[in-house]
Amino acid sequence: MNYYYQLKLEEPHLRYYEVSSGGMKAECIELGLPDNDDRSALYMVCRHGLMCCKGFPSSLYTALGHAEASFEAKTIDDLMNHRPVSLSAKAVEMGITENMTGLEIFGILSRG
Repeated sequence: MNYYYQLKLEEPHLRYYEVSSGGMKAECIELGLPDNDDRSALYMVCRHGLMCCKGFPSSLYTALGHAEASFEAKTIDDLMNHRPVSLSAKAVEMGITENMTGLEIFGILSRG
C-alpha cells in the first residue's frame, strides 16, 4: 500500500498536509521550527485515532480513552515507515501492535 501527502498550508512555524492511501485520508500538522528538530512536533489525525511524534505521553491518551501511537519521527515519511515506541490502551484494543509500521497503523486508524 502506498501513501501520498500534499502540502496545503505553510507558515513560518506550521505546515498542514493532507495524507491519503487506498481511499483513506488523514490530516497532518507539523509544528515547530523547521531547522530545529528538538522543537518540532508532528501530529497525524486519523478517523479513529492519532499518530504523533513528540506529543503527549501515551498514558494521557489511555486516560482519555483515545487510540494513539507515538513515534520517533521527523517527517511524514518517517512516521509512515517507522514502528511506534508506545501505544495507548485503546490502540492496543484495536489490534495495533508495536511491530506494525506507521502505514499499517494508518490503515487501522483511518478505515471507515
